Amino acid sequence: MQLVTTPGLEGRRIVRYCGIVAGEAVLGANVFKDMFAGIRDLVGGRSGTYEKELRKARQLALDELAEQAAEQGANAVVGVDFDYEVLGEKNGMLMVTASGTAVVVE
Repeated sequence: MQLVTTPGLEGRRIVRYCGIVAGEAVLGANVFKDMFAGIRDLVGGRSGTYEKELRKARQLALDELAEQAAEQGANAVVGVDFDYEVLGEKNGMLMVTASGTAVVVE
């Protein structure tokens, strides 16, 4: 399954549009507590622990997106976009959403 942020795949023709697909991953408050417990990871204003969790959430969202696309018979997703939202009481959760258009390319 190819996942791209562009509206098409260079050198490949889209032969069928299957529909919009999305994947979500939500990180709970415990993740944030664990990240802040690793405050020693802060180097130059960056937290390696926090970045690792965000990468993990983004990959989970992409995996779900690809699974939905495959269920629709697609072999690629174009126009992939990411959104990050803070949710819950006291902003204790972070949601990562990936969305795009499932397509069949030849």
